[in-house]
Amino acid sequence: GRARVFAAETREEVNPEAQTRLAAELHRLASFEAEQRKVLAARKHIEDEILPCKCPRCLSPYLDAPGCTAMQCGNCPCNFCAWCGADCGGDALPHISFCVYKTAGADG
Repeated sequence: GRARVFAAETREEVNPEAQTRLAAELHRLASFEAEQRKVLAARKHIEDEILPCKCPRCLSPYLDAPGCTAMQCGNCPCNFCAWCGADCGGDALPHISFCVYKTAGADG
């Protein structure tokens, strides 16, 4: 009832630009052929799920290892290996030294 109408009105009042962009995007996607939609869905899956490196515990993405490959998630207390993605608990340094995926000659 009224709560649903209020939520809808509030959404529109809060961000009308986002509503306009969403409507335009939905219209654009509706005009695509089925094959185009499959290609876009595959591309989105690759961009969202395959390319980004993610914390093994909370799946928060991170861009790159800033030198040392003993990583610490900025979203949760996970410490992990940037070479293989293993959750190393509280300290990734011992694992990094012996990670089988570490590039030959790499320091860590």
